[in-house]
Amino acid sequence: MRTFILTVVLVLEGAGGLQAQAPRSPDQALRDAEEDIDPTVIRDCAVCPELKIVPAGAFTMGAPASLVNEVPWERQIDGARVLWESPEKKVTIAKPFAMGAFEVTRFQFGEFVKATARKIEPNCVVWAGDWDRTANGKTWADAGIPQSDDHPVVCVTKEDAEAYAAWLTQKTGRKYFLPTEAQWEYASRAGGQSRHPWGDNPEDACQYANLADATLKAKHPARASHGCDDTYLYTSPAGMKKSNAFGLYDMIGNAWEWVADCWTPSHDALPADGTAVKTGFCAESPLRGGAYGTGPMFTRSSSRGGPDKRTTRQSWIGFRVAAEVEKAGK
Repeated sequence: MRTFILTVVLVLEGAGGLQAQAPRSPDQALRDAEEDIDPTVIRDCAVCPELKIVPAGAFTMGAPASLVNEVPWERQIDGARVLWESPEKKVTIAKPFAMGAFEVTRFQFGEFVKATARKIEPNCVVWAGDWDRTANGKTWADAGIPQSDDHPVVCVTKEDAEAYAAWLTQKTGRKYFLPTEAQWEYASRAGGQSRHPWGDNPEDACQYANLADATLKAKHPARASHGCDDTYLYTSPAGMKKSNAFGLYDMIGNAWEWVADCWTPSHDALPADGTAVKTGFCAESPLRGGAYGTGPMFTRSSSRGGPDKRTTRQSWIGFRVAAEVEKAGK
């Protein structure tokens, strides 16, 4: 294998400017790294996630009360969710960072499990139109829904996700981590302030996201769904829909994503510099992005899921990683 140098430059692409693609095989990734380097991408190894550069900047995080209350919620317990996306707060991301272009796939997570011999408990909760809260013997390798290796890994805890990021850091010399809530929302908005990464019309969702749609409603008719059809019942291969303006795929839909912060029921404790919230309910975590069963209530860039215990495994929760742009010592 010949030595190569990976040079990264910042290029922002318009929505749809990068064609959707499934994560490449290890052989293809290696060929790309050696022969056809994409200057907008960081890929540190053949089995490492593909990263895109997110520029420094400022944005307004959260949603106004009028938008939060736009879709009424049925169950009393969820009335508190009107507070979760508020108050709106100005956040400044002072320096660029790298964000996973895709959610971490089953193949990529499997390489980590093989390399570290990590023990994964068979206690995943599987979504099948409602919640089954009993231990059912499922793991990330068989999540109880149809999946192949290019689908996002699910049935992983926040601790699993953090361990995966730590393994990548040790393997590559670049610092990997779970994105903060602020980094995640900033990356999802991709320079805009519309409700969704694609704009303000929720019915454009199926061009950009795999979520509760006509296909899912046909199987689970009681589920609140979008009127469009993304053609997938449960998870889809990563990157099958259009990207946002930063070249990031599946920021909405496919799988909810763990983020670095402790759970807080509002943005009151949110740091203005985009770092993680480190106070509050740290045994629990927020989630971002929605999943294949997510209806119109949670498809905004500002939508927050959870709170879920760090040790939760569910067939609709996965993650993506973020990283420093520069490697240590560079």
